[in-house]
Amino acid sequence: MTFRAAGGDPHASSSIIPAFLCLVLFMTVPVTTRADVVILPSSKDNTIYDNSPAISNGVGDHMFAGATNHGDRRRALAAFDIAGHIPPGSTIQSVSLQLWVTRAAGGVSTTSLHRALVDWGESYSNAVGEEGNGANASEGDATWNFSFYPTISWPAGGSFSASASASTSVGGLGPHSWTSTGMRDDVQGWLDAPTTNFGWIILGSEGGSGTAKRFDTRESPDVERRPVLTIDYTPSGVVAGACCLTDDCIILTPADCANQGGTYQGNGTTCTSDPCLGVPMTIVIEPSRDNTLYEDGTGSISNGAGEYFFAGQMADFRKRRAVLAFDIGAHIPPGAVVTNASLTLRKTFGGSAAHDASLHRSLVNWGEGSSDAPDDEDEGTAAMAGDATWLHSSFSTNFWSAPGGAGDFDPDPSATTFVAFEDFYTWSDLGMIQDIQYWADNPSLNFGWFLIGKEIGSAITRKRYVSRESADVQYRPKLQITFSVPPNPPDFSLPDVPVPPENPITEAKRVLGKILFWEEQLSSDDTIACGTCHRPADGGIDPRLGIHPGFDLTFGNDDDIFGSPGVRRMDSDGNYIPDPVFGDDVQVTGRNSQNYFGGIWGPHGFWDGRAEGTFLDPMNPDSVVVQTGASLENQALIPILSDVEMAKEARDWDDVTQKLAAVVPMALASDVPADMLNALAADPTYPDLFEEAFGDPGIDPVRIGFAIATYERTLVPDQTPWDLFIAGDTQALTPSQINGLNFVQDEGKCGGCHGPPLFTSDTFRNIGLRPPMEDPGREGVTEDPNDRGRFKVPTLRNVGLHDRLMHTGHIDDVADALNFYSMNGHVHFTENQDSRIEGGIEMTAQQKVEIEDFLVNGLTDPRVAGETFPFDRPTLAIENPADVGTLSQSVLPTTAQPNPFRQEVELRFVLESSSDVEITIYSASGQLMVRRRVAGEPGENRFVWNGRTIHGRSAPQGVYYARLRSGEATATGRLIRVE
Repeated sequence: MTFRAAGGDPHASSSIIPAFLCLVLFMTVPVTTRADVVILPSSKDNTIYDNSPAISNGVGDHMFAGATNHGDRRRALAAFDIAGHIPPGSTIQSVSLQLWVTRAAGGVSTTSLHRALVDWGESYSNAVGEEGNGANASEGDATWNFSFYPTISWPAGGSFSASASASTSVGGLGPHSWTSTGMRDDVQGWLDAPTTNFGWIILGSEGGSGTAKRFDTRESPDVERRPVLTIDYTPSGVVAGACCLTDDCIILTPADCANQGGTYQGNGTTCTSDPCLGVPMTIVIEPSRDNTLYEDGTGSISNGAGEYFFAGQMADFRKRRAVLAFDIGAHIPPGAVVTNASLTLRKTFGGSAAHDASLHRSLVNWGEGSSDAPDDEDEGTAAMAGDATWLHSSFSTNFWSAPGGAGDFDPDPSATTFVAFEDFYTWSDLGMIQDIQYWADNPSLNFGWFLIGKEIGSAITRKRYVSRESADVQYRPKLQITFSVPPNPPDFSLPDVPVPPENPITEAKRVLGKILFWEEQLSSDDTIACGTCHRPADGGIDPRLGIHPGFDLTFGNDDDIFGSPGVRRMDSDGNYIPDPVFGDDVQVTGRNSQNYFGGIWGPHGFWDGRAEGTFLDPMNPDSVVVQTGASLENQALIPILSDVEMAKEARDWDDVTQKLAAVVPMALASDVPADMLNALAADPTYPDLFEEAFGDPGIDPVRIGFAIATYERTLVPDQTPWDLFIAGDTQALTPSQINGLNFVQDEGKCGGCHGPPLFTSDTFRNIGLRPPMEDPGREGVTEDPNDRGRFKVPTLRNVGLHDRLMHTGHIDDVADALNFYSMNGHVHFTENQDSRIEGGIEMTAQQKVEIEDFLVNGLTDPRVAGETFPFDRPTLAIENPADVGTLSQSVLPTTAQPNPFRQEVELRFVLESSSDVEITIYSASGQLMVRRRVAGEPGENRFVWNGRTIHGRSAPQGVYYARLRSGEATATGRLIRVE
């Protein structure tokens, strides 16, 4: 075993640290040839202060993370010399950072490590007092605006990875630790590429005030409190792997693992994700107590500390009964599953007659005092306090239910064996396994066993066994137990919604966000709100249907997209102008709308992930408003300036904010929910609402994004039957739905992309729905060819409410999606297709029924389906067109030229007033034939179906059904298609 410690401190005595570290190593690390362990002090650390670009604390005793009582932010930095102490080519197994908190404002808050992306400096600034206000930066110090003051700048607050490498809750004083696979990956990367090692920036809670935590630095006079990074690694060329011992997993060579009685898991395996869970372990333990009950009318005889115990009867028929117990809880971890057990006793003397001896589980507690019988111990000795006797479970205060413990042990034996001459004897049976499992699960009820020999007839049957007090260790009782600790069931509870500290949730901001989300006046022509395309009752997507001609800009063929109708094209003055593709009709988005409920956890927004975590001020793009976790804020703003979705051409934020300042909030909507009505009760203006939420009446895009994102973060659809099921309601899912769930969460089938609890991996995949040339997807953002045709994996929560799926809208419903994945009636386009999808996913007809049942019924939150709080909403102005009137019988023309020719089918319907009407035609088996959106006029209207499917193919003759929808009104009719 090689122990290494880091070198010294350029600002303090260098001789103290290595000596201390060596001491710690030899105190805490077992000396084996396991993977090496190195414990490093920080090579530099510092604090950056946001209240001044020229404040630092390079050689101070402390560093800070979080927000002060005045709301000023502090961020700590720490780096460690990895390459200087770990040989090149080594494999990092695990990493743990310990920081010591010496002052803590506020309560418990999350503190995270983020990998620094550029180098930074520690110079000679040295704050006084408690050091919370820093000191004037010295040349080369890191500050809020400079990585090296005053010459090299970085983004305000530092340059670091948006994703945290590790997080932990920090509250009281004392040591706190961070460890994660992310830290391990960071350190491995720094070892492999030392020039990228810039350490971590440490972020505390920065929302509100009074959250700052103070940590000691490498300059602290208290050596114990200095930052320490512990790294487990395997040097290159050393054959080692995870070794499962009875109570731990450590990295050992195969030989060392065998020598310590462990189970070797294979070369190169690690303990990061504990491989020892589920691996059988075998332990051998001795009794924690044993004794003998001697039949005696006074109940005053025992042998608590004797070297023997007895079972059977004497020549005068006086009985002997042994009791012995083992401390199961001290040797078997909670949750263990016992699979085998055997008890070995050494018989040394006794009647020569061979008889059965049985173990019976004791039902009450009993004692072992200090009594110690003389000679062969047959007759025992005077009982001492706490001893078990024939009458007492604990001399002389507690009594058995009946003499000899009768009634206080299970009459059915747990195990029986045949005992004859002097030898070792073993008891092993299912009853013993059940007893030990019971005691492992209920340690307070572990009272051990009675050992009872033959107690009838006239023969001398008593047998003498060696007790735990024997001087000969090899003769003492031995209980061998085989058990395993199953892997912890996955935590399927929904994680907390991530909230960037720069945008904490407040009620006033939530309500403002809800109003803005449903505000049609946020669009240039007052026709589109965010909620227009994202309706709760439709699972968060758009129930309206628009056709985009797709890649070839030609309507009526396979690459058409079912997108969301937006606005008619407008010039920069707001005048309607013809569009080259859509003419005077509303424009349609090139992708289907997404279920926005799933976005509240994801690091990227939109199908292609272009809304990322760093939020820049749209009116000052050089200003970073939120460093990480703000995909919702970004996503909320993009449609507002889109001249397809909500805007006129060249719309800017001045136009948006000026319009909001002038309009009456929610003037176009009706049926406004109570929380919105309360906010609107005093007829506020939008400046009034912004003042209530933010403290002043200013309206700007940052605040608009903050408010809408805050509202969206409160829309947590966590009351599905599945959520109730994992919370313990075993009846919440039917057996069919449970079967469907098991299929969905199987990693090899659906679980790799749609596993619980989010039912999305928030990754990007190419499932082969359409050729990538039609839409590059994620590649259009990253410019990485590996991302060609990849789109964000959507959540399956509330998917049963959708009436079209995927980014193209080509999949009708859940049943159709299962047909797609099983390649039943659908073509897969294989260019860059995800390997999980290649060749389809095999499922039987019964499995499809069960999967659909689970997805449609088990993953629907009734509050979402019913649009009840917090998913309630107003009625939009566009939802109040005239009702659809009667739908007449379809009429077939009598002639058609030239022949042969598939005749067109005419559909007639009556409207009371002008209204957009969505027309959907299905086959008798429910297969979608065509969807169209038409502008209806008052009176009778006609729609002619040319007999072709959405893919441009001729539909066969037969019976079809039509559904018309205008707003909330629907009408249906039956069609006949003939040649």
